[in-house]
Amino acid sequence: MYCKLKSFAFRGTEVIDLEIEVTISERGIPRVDVVGVRGSGWLKSIKKIRTAFGNSEIPFPNKKIMLNITPPRILNDIVDIEFTIAMGILFVQMGRVSGSSEFFYGGLDSSGFLTPSAKTIFLDDMWSVGRGARIFLPKGSYFFTGEDSGLEFF
Repeated sequence: MYCKLKSFAFRGTEVIDLEIEVTISERGIPRVDVVGVRGSGWLKSIKKIRTAFGNSEIPFPNKKIMLNITPPRILNDIVDIEFTIAMGILFVQMGRVSGSSEFFYGGLDSSGFLTPSAKTIFLDDMWSVGRGARIFLPKGSYFFTGEDSGLEFF
């Protein structure tokens, strides 16, 4: 099964849109592979996501999971998109595909709670123009420079 979610990353003051594709397959050795991230910094985040699922009493799939992050090599680790990855895994397990206009951003702690990004997010009201986006963020991650943000915090 397959799901594609949107997120974003920061390079200096530039906001870069990311797509995270989650594929869970019955075939193959149960494991998680991440494509599109530099280095192996993602291994700790996958362990944390797996632990968060267990501590939330949500079964983590014992299947082959492939995560493809595009554009490639933007990220060194996946700490700021752990929430996005966890939601992708949940969506695939539930057979739900996220709407194309939803953005997810934030980290997880090992108990399964959302953690604000280490970076304070500054987005102006022009960022969402043309995206028709709903953005899901942990509280404390965001500073909005416009009038009405239309964001949902968890």
